[in-house]
Amino acid sequence: MKTVVSVEKITGGLNNQKMSILGLIVEARKNDSIISIPDTLHDWTPTTEGRGTKFINIHEVYEMDELEKIIPVTNQKADKVLSFADCFALGSQKIREEGGLPAEELVANETARILSALRPVTDIQDEIDRLIGEMPEGTAGVQLRVERDWKNHLNSRRSRGIKLDLGRELVLDPRRIFQKIRNEDKEKNITTLFLCCDEDDLMQKKSEISQMAGNFGFDVIFKSDVSSAFPESRLKRSLVDFGICLKLDTYIGLSLSTFSNLLCLTKSFELKGKPNHFIYDAPGDVTVVRNDFGRFHSPAEIIR
Repeated sequence: MKTVVSVEKITGGLNNQKMSILGLIVEARKNDSIISIPDTLHDWTPTTEGRGTKFINIHEVYEMDELEKIIPVTNQKADKVLSFADCFALGSQKIREEGGLPAEELVANETARILSALRPVTDIQDEIDRLIGEMPEGTAGVQLRVERDWKNHLNSRRSRGIKLDLGRELVLDPRRIFQKIRNEDKEKNITTLFLCCDEDDLMQKKSEISQMAGNFGFDVIFKSDVSSAFPESRLKRSLVDFGICLKLDTYIGLSLSTFSNLLCLTKSFELKGKPNHFIYDAPGDVTVVRNDFGRFHSPAEIIR
């Protein structure tokens, strides 16, 4: 009988959770094991007291059919249980190791297939499709990572002596992001920006951000302005963001982000080619195209 391997709990944000499931599968592949995925996921829904401790059933979030075509999944008690941190590290290492592979091996390999298989359930996908259908031509997805928690995270890492600025422009001002996008998009093919962000934690008002974008000739779409679905679940709302950006032709994000990196990796599998993805934290006054198929988080490696 094959060994059953599992993860103690699945926590963190949407793409950290995906990374841990990937790492669990990496561990299972080493020993020809079967995986058991916990029934519940941490739902990082903000509360007035903080992030909260709410959990949600995995079958309210993901369809499992495609994943079960890749690796056997069981409800049996696990023989070996890994920590979330261990699984995340295994998944992250697997992605980094693939960075040196030829492009043709990156767009359709098993890692990309696993991430693509983590598809949202029908009601979430229906909301994604509805919103995509209502977006104007020329809409690009943008990760607007200018929230308070991101600023605090960067400050915390700096306080521990971690150098983040070498070869990177850390951008916390929406104006600078919009300026870089417009400088790169000289033909003005991009007319509208779908802004992915935690709207509850922005350091500026949405009206102020909209005005900043307007100064560079962009209309903006905040999800809260076009969708009232899933108010109870930050995790489901994150899946909507991810699904929309997966469908849009152009995406601009942050190189340090698992959201941006796994989005690029997943889309490369679904396109069977390199996505039209850019980063805004490379040095210089323009956004730059990604050439790494989502495998790196250093601007120098991403654009080489």
